Amino acid sequence: MNEYLTVHKHDAEGFKDPLMYDTVLTARGREGAQAAMKAAERLNPKPELLLPRTEGSMAEESKLGLLLVVSPLTRALETAQLAFLPHYEGPVLVEPLVRERVWHASDIGSSREQLGATFPDGRYDFDSLPDVWWHCVDPADPRAVGLEPQ
Repeated sequence: MNEYLTVHKHDAEGFKDPLMYDTVLTARGREGAQAAMKAAERLNPKPELLLPRTEGSMAEESKLGLLLVVSPLTRALETAQLAFLPHYEGPVLVEPLVRERVWHASDIGSSREQLGATFPDGRYDFDSLPDVWWHCVDPADPRAVGLEPQ
């Protein structure tokens, strides 16, 4: 849906939001994530996160290794789980700043507790995630849908 909206800038005439919150991957989305896994597995050399040289350090740069950064939207976590986690053992940062802009209910997330119950294997750390981490138009009703300003 967001791809369509970025091209057309407005909802299609007559579109009514079905109010499906924090949607999961479709079968097509799962297929795409599995195809991405095959591509990610072939990356050689593996990507690394580098720190620039700091004052007083001998090395030009320091290797931190890989860091996987993922949005807390369920479909993004599922994508990471299918595409990267089968062959990645490094740290994972669940970061709300990499989420999609709120257009519809599908872009409103789940609470830290709900995410922990959905992804109980411990690969994702939701402890530092606020309960309401998405754009909220009405603090009294965090599930209220409203277009997020740019």
